[in-house]
Amino acid sequence: MIEATNVCYRVGATVILDDVRLSITPGTVTAILGPNGAGKSTLLKCLTGALQPEAGRIVLDGTPLDAYSLATLSRKRAVLSQASFVNFPFSVLEIVMMGRSPYIGSQATGSDAVVIREVLENVDAWHLQQRIFPTLSGGEQQRVHLARVLAQMWDRQHAYLFLDEPTTALDLKHQHQILRLTRRIAQERSMAVCLILHDLNLAMQYADRGVLMQDGRVVASGMIREVLTPRNIATVFEVPAQAVFGDTMPGGAPTVS
Repeated sequence: MIEATNVCYRVGATVILDDVRLSITPGTVTAILGPNGAGKSTLLKCLTGALQPEAGRIVLDGTPLDAYSLATLSRKRAVLSQASFVNFPFSVLEIVMMGRSPYIGSQATGSDAVVIREVLENVDAWHLQQRIFPTLSGGEQQRVHLARVLAQMWDRQHAYLFLDEPTTALDLKHQHQILRLTRRIAQERSMAVCLILHDLNLAMQYADRGVLMQDGRVVASGMIREVLTPRNIATVFEVPAQAVFGDTMPGGAPTVS
């Protein structure tokens, strides 16, 4: 698992993360939640090794995160950033092939081709394979980037997948499709999925665990229903809330209104 203990990060005199503690376990989907500026993306960057905390400790599978080489780390975790800009005329297949770079040389093998097709099919983008990436819509680009990240971990067990707002720019159908996919691969491959979401109802439906943040601190952490309580939502987001249970939700999950 990944364990973060007393993690702190600041920019100048501004504290971005303050004594953050959490754990992310294989086989589960963990949603990091909170208002804008709560420190969610910074925390994700620290958990993936993109940023070095000022204080505290992050351990991945029993080894300090900063002890891994970049090559080794790229075989253990994959990251979908909040914004990924590509202006060069790469095809969709070429973009997704980049996700296989930790495992291949200059040329793909047959197994890589199988992975690429499977991930594109799973994000409903195989029909876009020959399209030039910058000509795609925002939602199509988001799905292709997700396919690239999935390709990095698709044939691995006990890996880690970090997604920063993966449903941004997606229509309603693809929001649910992508989150069902992340839940399935977490369960079937013992993969730890950690994602940032702004939609609390989606988090309630698809996440197993939640980490609710405010002003750089963890306000609540645990099972998603224990975290997204009306009281916690009212405190952190400063809006009244109530849980509405419905039989149409997966597992009878409540919605927040």
